[in-house]
Amino acid sequence: MRTEWYGDKKDVVNWVSLLSFAKRKGIKHIFYVVMCTDTIQDVPNEGNPYERAVAEFFDRHKDLRRTKELGMGHGIRINVWMKQFSNEGRAAYFKEVHKKMRASKRRTVWFFDPDTGIKPRSQRGEKYVNEEDLKCAVEALKPGHYLACYQHSQKQSDPRWQNTNRKKLARASCKKVSDVKMFTSNYSNEAIILAVRKT
Repeated sequence: MRTEWYGDKKDVVNWVSLLSFAKRKGIKHIFYVVMCTDTIQDVPNEGNPYERAVAEFFDRHKDLRRTKELGMGHGIRINVWMKQFSNEGRAAYFKEVHKKMRASKRRTVWFFDPDTGIKPRSQRGEKYVNEEDLKCAVEALKPGHYLACYQHSQKQSDPRWQNTNRKKLARASCKKVSDVKMFTSNYSNEAIILAVRKT
């Protein structure tokens, strides 16, 4: 996920869906795997005297680490994991995530937030999570835990994009399509959350 996009409409859909779902299921922990694809920019320190103050303001208010504050007051702890993600480092990145999954002692929703969701057949790169990534993550999950994934609209290339990606997560988790939960919102028709439970 590119940090410049943080706080847009899709994040409202993401976090309303995730918090509501966790509350409904009695889950008190969400682990947010940000899949950061950009580098943190240095704050300007010369030139226009307002540059530093304005840059710091937006850094504070668009800081992904502050996502954990969303769970406060709702009894839900949100861990934000912001390790840099790249296509070249994909295997090592997910190996570290799987280690955290196996070590988890509380029932958790593991939320993967790639730039655009599950990889379409014709695409490649760090904007996507692959079906193989999802399959390995489900294998690492403890029973009773959930894997959730952000999915951006692909309606221009696939009018049935919601169901297409639901099927991909079902395949990756060896589940029926009906076992994959899908969260939508009237707030934005460009984003959904897909989630599956390890049994």
